[in-house]
Amino acid sequence: MKSVILPYEMQVETITYQHHAFALGIIKPNIRQYDQWLCNKFINCVTDKGVTLHEEDVWMVKYGLCIKTGGYMNYEAFHVFCPDLVEKNKRMLEEKFYILGSYDEFYIPGKAAYQAQPLVHGYVIYGYDDQKGVFKSAGYLAGGRYKQFDITYEDYYRSVTEGEKTRLHHLDYFRINTEYEGQIDIARIREKLTDFLESRGSANAKINEVYGVNAWEKFATYIEEAGDNGIDMRYVRTYMEHKGIMDKRLKCLLKHGYLQDQSLCDVYNAKVFQKATRLFNMCLKYILTGDAELHKRMTALVREINATEQCLIEKVVELL
Repeated sequence: MKSVILPYEMQVETITYQHHAFALGIIKPNIRQYDQWLCNKFINCVTDKGVTLHEEDVWMVKYGLCIKTGGYMNYEAFHVFCPDLVEKNKRMLEEKFYILGSYDEFYIPGKAAYQAQPLVHGYVIYGYDDQKGVFKSAGYLAGGRYKQFDITYEDYYRSVTEGEKTRLHHLDYFRINTEYEGQIDIARIREKLTDFLESRGSANAKINEVYGVNAWEKFATYIEEAGDNGIDMRYVRTYMEHKGIMDKRLKCLLKHGYLQDQSLCDVYNAKVFQKATRLFNMCLKYILTGDAELHKRMTALVREINATEQCLIEKVVELL
């Protein structure tokens, strides 16, 4: 009986959406100077139907952060090309490859969709234990908690070979270069902060996507108009996480001598990040109470945070 468990970090800077949490959970414990690497990442934000952090290249394959292999296939292809998928995954884990893919949560105990409805969603596998007959995984379980959990080999195999047949499944393997050392890319940071201020997206941005300060203004309107329609806390958490990462970014730039203004970092922490955290808690309370006066204060607070952040980031760009 054999087991392999690769390092995986649960305490990462963004967990709202699993694909971001998975990437950071893998990268954070495996590279040197993670704080400097993160300093270059998740600078912008985007909204279309929802709100999310924007990052074009988390895995940085062409820059040597990791190697990747895999791709998409339909459910029939898994039977043909991966009849020994469980054993293949175990071999890849032994070679220090993490596994990211998509499966049907109908077959995964603990998931909200288990035995209830087909739901193709992403997953991460970072280990296995033959004695228990399980893969080691993490993700959102029923009740909305981001947790580590086990998946039996049988349930895993069924989830990718017997699940939703109208969707392609992806199966990717990532091996991190543990010699990679994060470095601050000040030119990229300046460029992306400017994109944020000018509400510019990437070259392949979709026509309905809104970026940067305009995205946060759209979020403020969403809060203002929420009323009886309720509030999606994923959007509010994303807003808070963006401020948390920006707060860490400014402190990192200060620590490494790219910023000289301690007071600017202090003001950002107090007037932006801490108030975004307060907004998150206010929204939770509003969901429970429907307090109209609280709703007014939430709307005023998010607009105040947006105005303050824009002013402070403009100063940061001037100083870089």
